[in-house]
Amino acid sequence: MTLAEQPKSDWLKISQFVLSLLAFCFTILAAAGFFAGGILFNDLPDFSSQETTLFSAFGSFFLFQSIIHLLAMIHAIKKTTPPQQKTTKSFLHASLFLLFWAIILVLQYFQIGNQFLAPILPFLTPLAVWIPIWWFVEFGKRKITPLSSRKRFGALSTGSSYTMILIMCVEIILIAIIGAIALLYFSSQPQFQQWMQGFSLPQALTQIDTPILERYLRVLLQEPLLITGIFLLIGLVIPFIEESLKPLALWLLRKRSLSVSEGFLLGLYFGAAFALIESGGMVIQLGLDGWVENILLRSSTALIHITCSGLVGYGYARAMQPNSNKAFMKPLFISIILHGIWNSLAVLTGIATISAELDISFTIPMMLDHVFTGAMVVEWIAIFILLNKMNKKFSQGSLPLYQNEKGERGF
Repeated sequence: MTLAEQPKSDWLKISQFVLSLLAFCFTILAAAGFFAGGILFNDLPDFSSQETTLFSAFGSFFLFQSIIHLLAMIHAIKKTTPPQQKTTKSFLHASLFLLFWAIILVLQYFQIGNQFLAPILPFLTPLAVWIPIWWFVEFGKRKITPLSSRKRFGALSTGSSYTMILIMCVEIILIAIIGAIALLYFSSQPQFQQWMQGFSLPQALTQIDTPILERYLRVLLQEPLLITGIFLLIGLVIPFIEESLKPLALWLLRKRSLSVSEGFLLGLYFGAAFALIESGGMVIQLGLDGWVENILLRSSTALIHITCSGLVGYGYARAMQPNSNKAFMKPLFISIILHGIWNSLAVLTGIATISAELDISFTIPMMLDHVFTGAMVVEWIAIFILLNKMNKKFSQGSLPLYQNEKGERGF
């Protein structure tokens, strides 16, 4: 490394250390707060065991995140040499953990050894969410020259904290703006004015009964403009925000000769960090009822985030090469489409299920629920094949570094 490059390297290491330190402090304090809250309120008569479980699960989840940030801090200041040899040992280790993960899920599903497993499920949740995510990442990067530990943990630390906060803020602001516009529009429509005047939230969620829910859903599901807006938001806008922002930190490396394989691998890690936070939060909030099903569902969604983020990371790295400023557009477009189709199918499945449960015959028939579920399975398999295809191309070195003026193209 030359003297001119040294300050840049030190700046990046210092930045990673400071940012990881701040994230570590927040997550370790959050973990301590949740554990202390669970212990403090455990003996209160109005505090249920389910709420205690929620505290323990969130405490364990924040503790798991703090370990990631701590490792990122250590590797930021630790002098390491980037590995140069392709290896499959990490994939083997992840596969062994995945086998153990599958055994635990089977035991829990059939309630075998439930007396032992049930009390520790809140503490196992972070690992249960992380292991399949880890396996997908290792599957995508096997036989490719690996990244340094500093880059791996830096991506996980940044992606699970600052990038996630940025995405959440953008989505919340956008949804708030769209909601305000929709509210203004519907308030000007005569057929909705009477309905909105009679609308009121119950004092407790337990007071919501099926007839009230059915009445409101019937009105909402009969409005084509509202349904169209939901699909545009879920199937296009949110995928665009998430896929474009997940590997955004890669642009900090644009002057460091980032190769397309490094962009792809870093994209996988940024997608893994996003999937960890999103899936972990959802599984914990849904509680222990249906724990196995929720873990499996979120594991399938993790593949979407990881693969799409890897594609975008590859596109961003290509765009950093000479004469290739717009090379990220095609991978980003593909990722948005794949993510959008998955979200749309999930919404359609949910609408079909709600329609059947509430006997709303004028919406989507229940029989189409199986069609949408089958389509999601087909897309999941296609994305898994795509991840494998990308891995083979990078491991064989068949992807060019950039698209030059002569028209040489990559993926």
